[in-house]
Amino acid sequence: MNLLRYLILVLFLVFFNSNLKADNSVYFIDLDNIIENSKLGKNLIKIIENKDKKNIELLKTQESKIIKEENEINKVKNILSQDELELRINNIKNEINSFNENKNNAIKELNQLKTEEYNNFFKKINPIIQEYMDKNSINILFSKKNIFIGKSKYDITEDIIKLIDEKF
Repeated sequence: MNLLRYLILVLFLVFFNSNLKADNSVYFIDLDNIIENSKLGKNLIKIIENKDKKNIELLKTQESKIIKEENEINKVKNILSQDELELRINNIKNEINSFNENKNNAIKELNQLKTEEYNNFFKKINPIIQEYMDKNSINILFSKKNIFIGKSKYDITEDIIKLIDEKF
């Protein structure tokens, strides 16, 4: 009986001791917060938003031109010959196809820009985070998205934002 108690006590102490060590080396970080609130992240968002605005303006200009031409055709369709009407309709169809291609290309370019900019962002901040982890003996760093609940003292997001802003 004493052996069983001793074994349970030893297992409890080992388990309790390993939990204490794990608590001190596991932290979490909110990457969305870092992107939204660091100077480098704000610059990234601004670049993407500017490209998106330019694309929208260009597409709106093309779209309004097509609508204007459609309205013009509708106004004169009774006056035009059948051949002339078909020619104008085909021209508008070609412009619509061109518009759709431009729209799809703009979306692809924007997505590619996002991917490149985010990759560059993470390449820049990864050494800063790694250095912080080394200095503070952090073994594991989780994304806040994957944490259900945790004590705020294990959230190092603000510290990382300060380091990023100092570096860039």
